[in-house]
Amino acid sequence: MIKQKNKKILIGLGLTTATVVLPISIVACATNETNAQKITKALDLITETSFKIENKSNKMATSITEANLQTEVVLNITGPTTSGVKFTYTLATEESKKPNDTTGTINLIVTGTIGTDKNTKEIKISGFLTTVQAADKATAQAAVDAITSLTEADNSPKGTTLASKVTPETLKTFVQNPANSANGVVFAVTIISTNDTTGILTLGLTGTLNGQVATRETTTPLTISGFLTTDQNNFAIAQAAVDAINTLTEATNSPKGTTLASEVKPETLKTFVQNPANSANGVVFAVTIISTNDTTGILTLGLTGTLNGQVATRETTTPLTISGFKTTDQRAKDLVVLQNTYNEIVQNSLIINNSNAISEILASSATNEFINQNVKINPINNVNFTLEVDSPNDTAGTLNVKVIASFEGQILKTKILNVDNFKTATMAFGDWLGLSNSEVNTTFFTPSVTNILTQNNIDTMRSFIKQIGIINKNQDFGTTNASRFTLANYQITDLNGDVTTFTKDSTDMKITINGTLDENAVSFSKELKGFTAISTILDKLFTFERSSRSLITSSRGAGRNFTDLISTSIQGPNSGAFGVIVKPTDFWAKDIEGNVLFNDNNIPRFKKDLEDRNLRLAFNGIASFRWSIINPKFVGTGTDRVLQNPFSINLPFDSTISGGNPVIPGNIGGDNINTFRTTPVSLEQSMPV
Repeated sequence: MIKQKNKKILIGLGLTTATVVLPISIVACATNETNAQKITKALDLITETSFKIENKSNKMATSITEANLQTEVVLNITGPTTSGVKFTYTLATEESKKPNDTTGTINLIVTGTIGTDKNTKEIKISGFLTTVQAADKATAQAAVDAITSLTEADNSPKGTTLASKVTPETLKTFVQNPANSANGVVFAVTIISTNDTTGILTLGLTGTLNGQVATRETTTPLTISGFLTTDQNNFAIAQAAVDAINTLTEATNSPKGTTLASEVKPETLKTFVQNPANSANGVVFAVTIISTNDTTGILTLGLTGTLNGQVATRETTTPLTISGFKTTDQRAKDLVVLQNTYNEIVQNSLIINNSNAISEILASSATNEFINQNVKINPINNVNFTLEVDSPNDTAGTLNVKVIASFEGQILKTKILNVDNFKTATMAFGDWLGLSNSEVNTTFFTPSVTNILTQNNIDTMRSFIKQIGIINKNQDFGTTNASRFTLANYQITDLNGDVTTFTKDSTDMKITINGTLDENAVSFSKELKGFTAISTILDKLFTFERSSRSLITSSRGAGRNFTDLISTSIQGPNSGAFGVIVKPTDFWAKDIEGNVLFNDNNIPRFKKDLEDRNLRLAFNGIASFRWSIINPKFVGTGTDRVLQNPFSINLPFDSTISGGNPVIPGNIGGDNINTFRTTPVSLEQSMPV
C-alpha cells in the first residue's frame, strides 16, 4: 500500500546525476491518484526523443558504456509530467539488448520512483553509426584524403576576379568537382576562406558514400592561387579611369598666351591646367609634364590615377596636349617692344598718387604694397610697370625704387628711380617723443637751461616734456614701430644752443633730445617760444619792512635757509643784525596758520597754481638763499645823514623738475645761471655823525 505522506516527502527534489525529479508545478488533476499511477503516467511520457545525444550519427552504439552513459546520453524532459517522480536510467544488460553496432541501437532501462514505489520502462534509441555505415564513411574519408589538389575550371576568370567575390553558386566557374571515385564516393568542393591580399581561395572537400559524409581536415586545405589581388584590382580601376579621360580642362585665366611652354614647371602647372576631379570610385588624378615645344607653343602632358596606393599612368603614345603657349618667335618680338619702352622711363615718369601718405612714414617702413598704392608709372605700349623697394635713406627721407616692366610674360628690372618726401628719421624721432607737432603752454614759466642729462626712459621723457609746459597737439607718438628707437639724453638751452644767457626775463628756449633709430644716431630739436618769464613773479614773492635793528652794510646769508630768511630776529654770520623783516606773500603754499609748506625734500613750495606752471625752487641747503646789499650809500651830512640800502634776495630756481641737477656755478651770490635776484628795494636809516 503506498502511503500518501511519501508524496509530501518527495516534493521539490531536483535532478541529480541520472536522477530526474519532476517539478511540483506539474501536478495531475486527480487528487486521489496513487504513486504507482503517477509513476506509470510519467514513464509514458519518456520516449526516445527525450534523450539528447551529441553527434549520434557519427558514434558507434558500442561507444556508449555505463561509464560514460550519463554524459553521452542526457535525459531532456520538455513535456508535461506528474510531479515528484524521480528518474534513473541504465543500459539494458540482456545480451540481445546490449549496444549493437550492426543495428546502431542501444536499449535503456528507465526507472521512475516515488519513495519506495517504483516502476521501469525500456526505451530503444536508434540512429547510431552502424558497422556498414562506418565502413562507408571510412571509404569516403580515404577517398577525400587521397585528393591533394583540385583542377581549375576551363577558362577560369580568376585573374580578373577577387577571391572574395567567389560564391558557392559561382564556385564551379573556377574549380571542378573531382569525378566520383571507383567505389562510388561523390565529391563536393566548398569554400573555407578567401584572401584578396594574396589572391588565394582556400577550399574544403567532402566525399559522400551511401549517405555517409567525410570531410577533409581544415589543417590541410586545398588552395587555388592567381586570383585578382586588392592591389591589382585597385590598379585596374585606376587604369580604366585614366584611360577614360581624353581631354583636360585649362585653368581659368590661364596665362599661357604670355608664357613659353618650357617655362611651365610642376609647381606652376595648376596655373595652366586643372586636375580632373576624383572619380566616383575614388581615383585621384594628377597631371604631369611630358614635354614642351616652344616653337609650336604646345605643352604635352601625362596623367596618373591613384587608388589606395596603386598608380596607373596614361600611355605616352596617347598623351594630352594644350596649345596656344607663347612661341619663341613671338617672345623675341615682344622683347624688343619691352626694351624700347623701358628705355623711355625717367625720374619724371613717377606719378605720386598720395603725397600725404608718403610724408607720414619713414622710407624704411615702406613696403612694395605701399609704394604701388601711392606711386605709379602709367602703362606705355601695353607695357605695365610695378615698383619694388630697393634702398631707403631715413636721414634724407628718400627711397630708391626698382622699376619692373612686364610685357607678354617678360620682365625687365634694372632701372632705379627715387621717391622723395618721406618722413625723415629726425621727424619720426620727434613724433615718438611727442614734439613734432607741439606748442608751448604760455602760462608755464620758462624752463631753465641744463647740462646734457642722461635719460633713456621714454615714459619719463614724455612726462618731463609735458611737465615743462609742452603740449603734444597730435595726441599720439607717430606710426613708426617704437622698438626701433632708443633714448640717450637731452638738454635745454637758449635758441642759439647757449646755456649761459638764461635770465629771469627769458621766454624762449630750445630742447634737444638725442637717441637712435635702428641703432643710427638721431637728434631732434624744438624751439620753445612764449613761456612766462620768471621775472613776472619774482618780485611778488616777498615784502620788506624795516625792523628796529640797524641796517647792515654788506651782503649776508651764506648758509642761510628759508626759515632763517623770514625770521624777524635773523642774525648774520658775524652776529650783525640785518635790520629788515622779510615776509613771504600769498604766492607761497601755506597752512591754515599762514606758515609756508615744504615738500618731502624740505624745499619751500609755491602755491599749487605756480607749481602746476612749472615754478619750483632748486634746494634749501647751504647757500640756498642770500641777502644781497647792492651799492649802499650815505645821503646828507651830519645828523641828517641817511643810510640807503638797496636790498634783494637771490633765489635758486629749478624749472627742469625731472632732469637732474640745474647748472649752478659755485658762487651763488651773483646773477648766476638759474639763480635770480629780486629787484632791489631801498630801505633808509638815519645815521649820526
